[in-house]
Amino acid sequence: MPVLEEPGGPGVDAAEALGATFLGDGRCRFVVWPPLADRVDVCLGGIGPDRSIPLEPGPRGYHAATVENVAAGTTYRFKPNGGYAFVLLGPGERPE
Repeated sequence: MPVLEEPGGPGVDAAEALGATFLGDGRCRFVVWPPLADRVDVCLGGIGPDRSIPLEPGPRGYHAATVENVAAGTTYRFKPNGGYAFVLLGPGERPE
């Protein structure tokens, strides 16, 4: 997983979208900004056991990772500090 760097580096920058960005070829980029969290996992899946992947912490409170083997349309939730998971909705999205 990439290490996050200041804007201009290969990590999170000001132009990168929060949430999930499907990159194609089974890859998805997850970015979230919980500035007080020490750890954030992204939980993938719906019914049944989740697939949980830790995100890499970076500067300014961002956490991110590019995850392999993710199908378009996969449900996901972010789980900060081992607590309750939450969904980050994008513009125009509504909860199911």
